[in-house]
Amino acid sequence: DGTDVQNMISDSNYLYIIFNGDKIIYRSSNLGVTWTAVNDTLNTHTSGNWLASASSSSNILYIIDGAQKIWKSSDSGVTWISGADFNGAVSNDVKGITINSSNDIYAVDGAKGVYSSSNQGTSWTQKTSDYGGTTGTDGIVSDQSGNLYILLDKGIYKSANSGTTWSVINSSFTSYSQDGAYIVSDTSNNLYVLDNNGRVFKSSNSGVLWSEVGDINGE
Repeated sequence: DGTDVQNMISDSNYLYIIFNGDKIIYRSSNLGVTWTAVNDTLNTHTSGNWLASASSSSNILYIIDGAQKIWKSSDSGVTWISGADFNGAVSNDVKGITINSSNDIYAVDGAKGVYSSSNQGTSWTQKTSDYGGTTGTDGIVSDQSGNLYILLDKGIYKSANSGTTWSVINSSFTSYSQDGAYIVSDTSNNLYVLDNNGRVFKSSNSGVLWSEVGDINGE
């Protein structure tokens, strides 16, 4: 259904494709072999493009739209309800969203602010107004120990106190010229970065050391 995919996320039952083109949620129960559109009506409620999405360990899905408002679904993407504007500033687009093992939500915006919600997006608290990077942030992720990581170009920032303070733990995860595009984690506390050329890098020591482990497009 076009090329304007915002993200792919998963819960314990399904894979989901968040498609910006016509604001459609697609779902697959067989590891991506076949897909079904489960919601195509959010375009009448959300504002602008969908900018970030994530899922929690309790199978709740979240989307942040162009007005910085968060939306959640507790029934595998079929119905959605709105929460609060996470940062109170429409001009500062969200750059990433993550959910830790306690189901606290964290978001970073285009003004370098980090925000958190402990009540499924109903209200938000600003953790810092400047995590130390620039406006071109590439994503935020949490590990199983509650540490937070922000990807900025080639650099990795870390917070061990719920986003209040941040430090650069690696200034370049790669020796190539391409910057990072996306950062994720797994249940074993490994971190992964996908660069703009499709290469995949992995860290098994909280983002300090990185190695190239694959290429999603084989180029």
